[in-house]
Amino acid sequence: DASGNVTYAVNPGTVLVMALEARVPRETPRPRVENVFRVRVLDEGKVAMDGHLAHFTYNVLQTPRAGDLTLWWTFAAPGVTLTVVIGFSFKDAVMRSQEQPSQKLRVIEVWTPEGLRIAARQPNDIKNLRPNL
Repeated sequence: DASGNVTYAVNPGTVLVMALEARVPRETPRPRVENVFRVRVLDEGKVAMDGHLAHFTYNVLQTPRAGDLTLWWTFAAPGVTLTVVIGFSFKDAVMRSQEQPSQKLRVIEVWTPEGLRIAARQPNDIKNLRPNL
């Protein structure tokens, strides 16, 4: 700048973290060069200045696949705590002994509509309605 201070568009050592939503294809893109993330840094004329052009990603897993989703809930009104029951089945599940070490099923994540808050405070607040599983 005019005072002689050095300014940066991004300060050295800055770590940028971005989140984006993506739809996963049914099958892994082939050939392998199609299954890659590419990041480029562009100047104001959209000319590439730097980048990482070959971050290969994982194969699309075919198992386990969740399906047959069903939902039930008790009476719903503003401010009422209701009970939601979520049911689904796994198609082509993998036995624990055959899971790849880096791809073990550990979490089942449930997203709710905006404004609906989950009232569970700890894991044992969630009831398993099929305890034999």
